[in-house]
Amino acid sequence: MEVGRNWEFHIFKLHPMFIRVPSCFKGVTSYQTLQLKDITLVEYKALQESKQVDVLFAEHTLAFVLEGEKRMHTPSGEWIIKPGEAVLIRRGCYGMSEIFTGNEGYKSLVFFLNDAIIKSFAEEYKSLLPAPGIEQTPDFTIFPASVKLQDVAHGVIHYFSENRQLLEHLLPLKFKELLLHILQEDTSGAFKKLLCSLHAERKVALEQLMEQHWQKNLTLDEWAMLSGRSLSTFKRDFALCFDTTPNQWLQQKKLQHAYFLLQHSDKTIAEIAYEIGFESVSHFIKIFRKKYNDTPNSLRTETVIH
Repeated sequence: MEVGRNWEFHIFKLHPMFIRVPSCFKGVTSYQTLQLKDITLVEYKALQESKQVDVLFAEHTLAFVLEGEKRMHTPSGEWIIKPGEAVLIRRGCYGMSEIFTGNEGYKSLVFFLNDAIIKSFAEEYKSLLPAPGIEQTPDFTIFPASVKLQDVAHGVIHYFSENRQLLEHLLPLKFKELLLHILQEDTSGAFKKLLCSLHAERKVALEQLMEQHWQKNLTLDEWAMLSGRSLSTFKRDFALCFDTTPNQWLQQKKLQHAYFLLQHSDKTIAEIAYEIGFESVSHFIKIFRKKYNDTPNSLRTETVIH
């Protein structure tokens, strides 16, 4: 088990437009972490409001807003999480995040829900779950403020100062209590759908995942984690789905998008290279020429002439 202030959120640094939380807020925020086997808990504080930042969630996340307000702008809409409310964020979702401070600043309690512990919980309480369906778990689900959830959340905060040996016994029990309360408050059925999909070991559809996030600069390990697979299983399933390797598919996708932008936008070659994830413009030009037997500049010139 680890207790400290140096553990980094499971939100990856992707493209330069994405940031790593919370290292970017040094000097204006403080946070504490607890990590015990499959349970990771973060108490997050901020004294100043933040600018809009893009984040990608690599694990299922349950966050309680205790002070201030959090706003998430996503492809499916805008979400506002107020004090006392909780939000369940599905792994693989991304959005633009902002925090707004109240009288006491901003404070939240964040659980990262490892598949193993959720599967164990789902197996133990499968009698409380509906029959597995084919519905997709919503990206974001907000749970209204309730006395029960707030009591559990505030109670967990005291564990950051508890004896480590006691935590090995207390934290799993408190975490199970929290999940049971969430299950009870889950009027939309979003949490039940998540539990059912994990209990049935239903995998994330690779085609949907790749089409949604192909512009992000993820490693193969990160792609595998987002898909809920081991690295070897991810590679095998990917080959079955796309009949190629992940790196070859991603490069093809990015070059196709670059080709489109060169013909239909006034962005510079450097801007296009940056947008599709190339850190070196010269490397982008080299790969583009190899693929299309033409340079980006020549293609743009030919497009203008015609």
